[in-house]
Amino acid sequence: MRETRDTQMERKRLDHMHDAAIKIQRAVRTYQMRKQFLCQRRSAVVIQAWVRRHQARKRFHSERNVEKVVEAVPNLERKAPSDSDHYAFNSTHSKVCPSSSCIPF
Repeated sequence: MRETRDTQMERKRLDHMHDAAIKIQRAVRTYQMRKQFLCQRRSAVVIQAWVRRHQARKRFHSERNVEKVVEAVPNLERKAPSDSDHYAFNSTHSKVCPSSSCIPF
C-alpha cells in the first residue's frame, strides 16, 4: 500500500515537473518568436522608409523638371515667320533634297 502511494506521489511529481517544463518552454519560445518578429518588423519599417524616400525623391525631381520646363516655355520668343524665312528654308531644303520627289513645304 505504501508502495502504491509512493508511486502515485512520484507520478504526480513527474506530471507537475512535466507541466512546469512545458510552461518554461512555451515562455522561451514565445520570447524567441517575439524577438524575431520585432526584428523583422524593424527591418520592414526600414525597407518601407527607404522605398518611400526613394519615391518621394523621384517625385520631387520629376516635379522640379516639369517646373523647369514650364519656366522655360514663356522665355521662348515666337515670331511670325516672314516670307524671307520661308524662302531661306525652301532653298536649304532644295539643297538637301534636290530630287523632285520630295514633298514641298
